Amino acid sequence: MTQKEQFRKIIEDVIQEHEKYAPWLKENMGTVLTEFDRRKDTGTFHGVYRFLDDIKFRAKKNKDFFTGYEFCEIESLQMERDTHTAQKIELKLLVDGREINAGRTSLGGRPVWEQNDDHPVCPVCDRNMTLVFQLDSLAQLSENKELGVKISRKDYAFGDVGIVRFFRCIDCNEFASNWECG
Repeated sequence: MTQKEQFRKIIEDVIQEHEKYAPWLKENMGTVLTEFDRRKDTGTFHGVYRFLDDIKFRAKKNKDFFTGYEFCEIESLQMERDTHTAQKIELKLLVDGREINAGRTSLGGRPVWEQNDDHPVCPVCDRNMTLVFQLDSLAQLSENKELGVKISRKDYAFGDVGIVRFFRCIDCNEFASNWECG
C-alpha cells in the first residue's frame, strides 16, 4: 500500500467513525475523497496536512465539530519513519557564573516531547528533520537551591515551562522550529 493509499484509508475511517460529530463531512465524503485522489500533493506529509487543514476549515464552517486529533494515525506513520539523529552534545548552562542543571537542553540528540510528538517534515524531500538544538525553559531550571537567584519566568519560559527546538534537513538544508508547553 502506498503512502497516499494509507493516508486515504485513515481519512475515510476517521470520517466514518466521527459521523455524529461531522455530519456535513460524512454527507460530503465522496466529494472530499475525490478531491483527495485528484490532488498531487496528498501522497506527502506536507500535502496531506494541507489537505486536512482545508477539510477541517470547511467542516468547521459547516458547523461540524472536527479537529486534528482524529488524525493521530497519520502522525504515527510519520513518527515510525527513520529519522537521522545527530550526536548529542551535553551543554553547561551558567547563570551569573554559576552552573545550573541543563535539564532538557541539548545540542543534537533526540527531541524531548512534552505532550505530542510534533516532528517537522522537510518541505522539499518529505523526510523527518534532524534535531539541531533544544532549549528547556530556564525558569524551570532556576529552582536549584544552590543557584541563589530565580530566573525570570516571564523572560525564559516557553509556554508553561515548555521547550523550544530547532531542526534541519541534513539533505536539503531546510530549517524548522517548534515549541510546546510543559
